[in-house]
Amino acid sequence: WMLYTVTTPDWEAAESQTDIHLVSLGEGLGSERRLTYTEDKNETSPTWAPDGSFFLFASNRDGDRTQLYMMRHDGGEARKITDAKNGVSGFDFSPDGRWLLYRSGESGQEQLYRLPADDLAGADPEQLTDGDAGVGQWDFSPDGSRVYFTRPDSFDEDEKKRREAGFTVDIRNSVTPLSSLWSVETATADERRETNDPSYSINGFTLSDDGSWIGITSATSATSPRSGSTRTCTSWRWPRARSNASRTTTRSAKAGSASPPTAAGSPSRRPTRWSATR
Repeated sequence: WMLYTVTTPDWEAAESQTDIHLVSLGEGLGSERRLTYTEDKNETSPTWAPDGSFFLFASNRDGDRTQLYMMRHDGGEARKITDAKNGVSGFDFSPDGRWLLYRSGESGQEQLYRLPADDLAGADPEQLTDGDAGVGQWDFSPDGSRVYFTRPDSFDEDEKKRREAGFTVDIRNSVTPLSSLWSVETATADERRETNDPSYSINGFTLSDDGSWIGITSATSATSPRSGSTRTCTSWRWPRARSNASRTTTRSAKAGSASPPTAAGSPSRRPTRWSATR
């Protein structure tokens, strides 16, 4: 079976509405059927449970905030499983099938929460990450034991107050905080900082299929001597078990260097590709 969404536009009202559909990959078009029927709300992001017995989806059917619902593909009503004050923005099952993680919180301060996959409707969500600034991109390690995520190094409380007070003035030459790569253990909620270098900011990352490599995309900070340059496709091999010393410092490859330098404290953490554009 395949789950998919169909969006119907209303050109006169400049609006659209999305529902979830189902089709058998073996039987084809004749088996297609619609699963949700809210005329003025949206159901999006259908995601199969690890065992395929049900699926989750995101919807604003009970208000303005997007929440998560579970539903069987062979019939029955959808069941609401989250009631997050600020709604849900992104969710996924862990690769080992043990956990459901979702992101929720005020703008700029979103955190990750977990629910046991075998008791989604009965268990209370537990906060997995904790920081002044919110979680950006996040992804499970291949075995599901850790979650890697980006987080700004600081959060501007004054900017938050300006937004809450309704000020719409753009601050000229405002300072954008650098972002770092972090990880958190899924079962224990123990956080670990993976990068800590004020010369660059983490823009994004990709995990290798075996979990032994992390590719990061970064940009140099405004305080760097090479201000204005951008580093791309820099990757390090990060062993699964590392000492505390090797967790604290990560060095990036120097653009144009004859040979890629190793990261401090870890001879095996070696860049495989590096480049710079000015």
